[in-house]
Amino acid sequence: MVGLPPLLRVPLTIEQRVIPAHPVGPELGNPALPENLPLYLERGYGELNVIPGDQSYVPLTVDRTVPPELGPMARQLLRFAAVGDFQIGDDESPTRVGLLDGKGLTSAALRPQDPYLCVLANATVRTLNALHRMQAIGLTFVGGDVLDSAQQNEMDWALGILTGGAPVECDSGADDDLVPGPGNDPKDPFLPEGLLMPWRWVPGNHDLLVQGNLLTDADRVEMATGDFASLGTRDYGQGGRVISGRVVADLRRRPLTPTEMMHKVAAHGDGHGLSLSQSETGHASYSLDIEGTSIRFLVVDTVSKTGGSGGVLRWQDVNAYLRPQFESAQRDGKWLFVLSDHPHDDLGQANTPLGRPVSDPVSQNDWVELLGSYPNVLFSFARRTSHGQSVMKPVGSRPYWAVFNAAQSEFPHQIRLFEVWDADNGYVLLRISSVDVSVEGDPVAAEGRRRAVIDSTSTWAGSGSSRPDERNVELWIRKP
Repeated sequence: MVGLPPLLRVPLTIEQRVIPAHPVGPELGNPALPENLPLYLERGYGELNVIPGDQSYVPLTVDRTVPPELGPMARQLLRFAAVGDFQIGDDESPTRVGLLDGKGLTSAALRPQDPYLCVLANATVRTLNALHRMQAIGLTFVGGDVLDSAQQNEMDWALGILTGGAPVECDSGADDDLVPGPGNDPKDPFLPEGLLMPWRWVPGNHDLLVQGNLLTDADRVEMATGDFASLGTRDYGQGGRVISGRVVADLRRRPLTPTEMMHKVAAHGDGHGLSLSQSETGHASYSLDIEGTSIRFLVVDTVSKTGGSGGVLRWQDVNAYLRPQFESAQRDGKWLFVLSDHPHDDLGQANTPLGRPVSDPVSQNDWVELLGSYPNVLFSFARRTSHGQSVMKPVGSRPYWAVFNAAQSEFPHQIRLFEVWDADNGYVLLRISSVDVSVEGDPVAAEGRRRAVIDSTSTWAGSGSSRPDERNVELWIRKP
């Protein structure tokens, strides 16, 4: 099997952007249903226009003052990327909840691009590799929510796409061929390129919980590997119709517990940030230093281990795993960059009724104040609907930047590329570039993107679009 040709160059959105050609609405029914999708396609909802980019970076300081000029010895210390919410999912699994799909909170229960999320993830990998060929990327943070429902086969597909070298077939149950012939539909095997740089995993609730909400137990293992779907899954024997009823069983759909999933990641390649001994703890926080620099990354596991989609940090875990990391970084004179799946304003008590309350939750304000109590915390990174950043101002403490990245599973499928500079003037500069994922030479991924465009302009799902001061920015902060 031959893979797609490598991409040698991709434009940043500072140069050019792609935007929907069709305005938002009117609604023509749920676009995720096969009977409605053609109505949108006929009216050009999935088409894109290429327009000039943002042209310049927007400079921002924590106190809204004019940033200083770069010093004579300013130098770039690191170039890294962050991509999350691939939502690589088994859209034929009996655990799917397509019949609950609706506008608002449940709009992601069913999406027209669902069967294409593997090839869209591969398009992200190809785009990252093109950026790496243009100028080396030191590492990429992948996550949270690489997966959709904590299934073994979903992680097998994700690891295959990120690693490359062997065919990946994102199909389960019956062997589907949506368009007769090889390599022309999302259920066909394809040969992924694999990332050219090291990557580190940021755990998300969909990676460790069934449907991002439910703990893996014997009943859910039986449901996932069984032959009956009660809440709606795709049946490609019926053109992708959402059904409740009998399906072809597949043991590869077994959902993994958090400890099992952590062990699977830790045992793969270089462990992607995790060790086998750590995987036994069930808590996936870890740190890593960038050699030759003052940069230390701290990846924080915010997944609720009692269920529910919201972020949960417990004080017992802060004291056992995180506070020692904060104190060590301060002693070592490291600039701390904190990464998590959930943003600060999605932390708190476990969501009920799908999650069980915990006795010692860290509140939103607690987390902001904790980060601010360490003057070497410069940036935090998390996921949101669209790109952006905010100045966090803990009471009586040093402000820091909170940076938010949008989902890869939804249009505009943008990568966030980060350059860390020692500005040689008492400041650290974080230059952030957004990049539209390229589907050049990949008609299957192009069809997936077209469906995602429809999802965002149909009024059925929200849009991940952002403003120039949210896409391409230069964030300044004083050195600690």
